[in-house]
Amino acid sequence: MAISNAVNLANISSKDTLNVDSVNNRVGIASTTPTEALTVVGVVSATSFFGDGSNLEGVSSAGLGTAIADTLPGSVIYYTDNTLSISDTFTVDAPSNVAYTQYAEIAVEENKDLIIADGDDFIPDILGLSTEGSALLGGAGGRVRADNFTNKAGNGAPNFPSGLSGTTGTFSGSVSVGGTITYEDVTNVDSVGIVTARTGIKVLAGGINAVGLVTGTAFVGYDYLQAPFSTTVNFAVTVASKTAAHRYNGSGSGSGYVIDGVQSPFLTLTPGRTYRFTLSSSDMSSHPFRFYLEADKTTAYTTNVTSTATYTEIVVTDTTPAVLHYQCSAHSLMGNSVNTNSGAVITGETATFYGGLAEKYENAGTTLGSQPNNPLSDGNVILFTGNESGNKTINFTGVHATLSNGETVSFTAILSPNGSGVINVVQVDGQAITVKWAGGSAPSAGSAGQDIYTFQILKTGTGVSNYTVFGAATNYA
Repeated sequence: MAISNAVNLANISSKDTLNVDSVNNRVGIASTTPTEALTVVGVVSATSFFGDGSNLEGVSSAGLGTAIADTLPGSVIYYTDNTLSISDTFTVDAPSNVAYTQYAEIAVEENKDLIIADGDDFIPDILGLSTEGSALLGGAGGRVRADNFTNKAGNGAPNFPSGLSGTTGTFSGSVSVGGTITYEDVTNVDSVGIVTARTGIKVLAGGINAVGLVTGTAFVGYDYLQAPFSTTVNFAVTVASKTAAHRYNGSGSGSGYVIDGVQSPFLTLTPGRTYRFTLSSSDMSSHPFRFYLEADKTTAYTTNVTSTATYTEIVVTDTTPAVLHYQCSAHSLMGNSVNTNSGAVITGETATFYGGLAEKYENAGTTLGSQPNNPLSDGNVILFTGNESGNKTINFTGVHATLSNGETVSFTAILSPNGSGVINVVQVDGQAITVKWAGGSAPSAGSAGQDIYTFQILKTGTGVSNYTVFGAATNYA
């Protein structure tokens, strides 16, 4: 405002209202001792203010920041510092239960707390400022304590673009991870529900210890399966209507056994352990759980099997058949099979075959004269084709390396003698062994048809010639 005439201060009713300090070039309004160029004691009221206010200090206000221009639209667009520093523990306890700040970031200093009072909401970045590209905050940081954290709109989860770090955490709902979860020095992963790994689980060391069922469509690439000896293994067995998951669905009884929640699974057992299948007394009475050699229950298996009113258990030994069938003794095809991992080779025991025994023979496709050497690995029965003539030598190879002292093997050779072809020399891995022929003398060639020679070879020592060979020949015309 231009002053055309001098102002006589004496005309002002009170010198305390306006005081001019001409020595220090200061003006005081309602102040007799101005300390700044303009000192005002009281309220300053104006229709407008100019400037960006960047040098204003000590102004406590709930304002939205400083306008970036004096005129529209800049006069209603504000800016402020990005970071609010919390240097001492502070509690946000708003009378209206909602508090906010224009700062986009809050830096809580080390060992300090920013506490949101119970029932209050605290909304940072009320201006909606972007924090993208903000500088890293120094120091170790403090804590923000609140019961709940939400996104800016208050209707969803907050975003943590730099991740979360902590020692423990509890989630009552679902956790969705778009990237990789890395566990370091984790002793246990405790899941009440199902843990699904879409691209597999890789265990570098320590193995996986699971209590309960582990399911998978395939297990590949393992070096061995380990099943240490332990106490009795218990299976909970119930009875339910068959589903498509049952091996014999649509055949036999409409009901089936359910073992540990699975419809009659095929079970793999371990020799030396006891397996107990427990049913309710009513289920066991109506559907007695038993073991058989066949699915149709032709032959019951009772060795090392105990049945009571509420369970049937089996002790798997070295002589238990390799495959057994668990079935209901009163109804057909309610169960499935078990593999005992036993009964394949029984040293010093009698092998029992509950059915036919099929043996493959070798079709030489030529005469004995053309193929005198016949490996044990090719089979114990050899069919020679074509007519033989004169005396022949047959050499059984691979015997000495296979048999131990006190063991035996048998061979059958079938040839067409044509009136002259006859085996008169038998060798074991190239060593000629004198044959003890049936009837006391070597056979002669049949005039027609086929001659069938049988040889029983006994290893009587460790030397290459420590063998006894028994032979017999029969002509089939």
